[in-house]
Amino acid sequence: YLSMVLIGQAHQLFIHSEVNWKWGWIGKYILVSPAAHKIHHSSSSKHYDRNFGNMFIFWDHLFSSWYNPANNKTEVTLGLTDNPYNKTSFFNDMFIGYKLFVNKVKMYFIKEN
Repeated sequence: YLSMVLIGQAHQLFIHSEVNWKWGWIGKYILVSPAAHKIHHSSSSKHYDRNFGNMFIFWDHLFSSWYNPANNKTEVTLGLTDNPYNKTSFFNDMFIGYKLFVNKVKMYFIKEN
């Protein structure tokens, strides 16, 4: 059990690292490679709803959500569009969720009255 947990955690570190490894046929048909998982985190609309696999990439082939990272000729930009986080400071980021919630509640009650 411990060895499987360690292998799984090592795999998660690899797929969330800066390396752009494709791992050949293993990364295309069996395990999620770092290059394939990077597509999952892309902000490009052509990559939306692609490469959901966490450990095994064959699920994406099975459900037609596979996007081959070899098809991507440009550098993948990671992140979310219109992301309010990481603009000012760590402390501000800790409270953004609360601020957004309070603003939505205010707008709800102002619209109702």
